[in-house]
Amino acid sequence: MNKNWKSNFEKEAPIFKRAAGRELVIAFMLGTIPVFFNSGTSQEFQKTVESLLASDSLINHAALLLTLHLIISALLTRHLKSDSTKIRLNYLHGISSEIGSTFLAILRAGLGAILGFLLVITFKNIGETTTATYISATAHAFLAFITTAAYSFLHELLQPKHFNSHYKNELVLPARL
Repeated sequence: MNKNWKSNFEKEAPIFKRAAGRELVIAFMLGTIPVFFNSGTSQEFQKTVESLLASDSLINHAALLLTLHLIISALLTRHLKSDSTKIRLNYLHGISSEIGSTFLAILRAGLGAILGFLLVITFKNIGETTTATYISATAHAFLAFITTAAYSFLHELLQPKHFNSHYKNELVLPARL
């Protein structure tokens, strides 16, 4: 086993754990609480869950924009020769990072809705629930949690960094003008 891989994993594992815990709390606040408290009847429950879950077309569009964000982030890691190119890419990276935040909010709301669904079928008697439904919802919640935590970790790593020019200003102004 490569020693560098192990040391990188040891350094980033606590960061991932913090991101995972944070995502669980945010998802609970964004989705679980509204689902649990707005589920007096089966119709209210279904309406609340559906309102928190994004449509397929919105998820596909957000994934396309996320791909663009990853491409721009990859270009910024290259050693670019021109400061003007770096400035332009940093500008685009700032915009695409905000789009990445929107995608993260979609993931958080979806995770919260799934966790709310699990709470409601566990503690409230709304409709009939089979063991298969419970197992399927638990598996979806686990996969959504891992996806959200991983994307949150990646989003944190790809945040725009401030650009500093390579050139130093040699102009020195006198103390009194």
